[in-house]
Amino acid sequence: MSSHQIPIATGVDILKIAIKISLGEKIDLNRIKIKKRKATAIRYLFPTENSFFKKRKRITKNKYIIKFFINLKNNHFVKKFTDHTTRAGFVITAAQNKNKAILEAKKFIRKIY
Repeated sequence: MSSHQIPIATGVDILKIAIKISLGEKIDLNRIKIKKRKATAIRYLFPTENSFFKKRKRITKNKYIIKFFINLKNNHFVKKFTDHTTRAGFVITAAQNKNKAILEAKKFIRKIY
């Protein structure tokens, strides 16, 4: 959340601020003020276990998709997900409201498999 979602939603680079604090540096309070209000959503990819992952089509970004990562290649055999490190991937979206951000994340996942 700190690396992508908070800066996108608020315009505040919270990681940079945390690093400055940990180094004992002075913080400019204007850097903490919210500069924008956007909604973000993150959805994780969990294809069916014990199946072969098949990508439906080429994956491309659009204006709502901030970042995505897919940890599976086409025709990859999907094993049981045991923890967050074994997830198949994720997508982060941003929009003017929460419902639109979630809708775009779900649409992206449906395009994949």
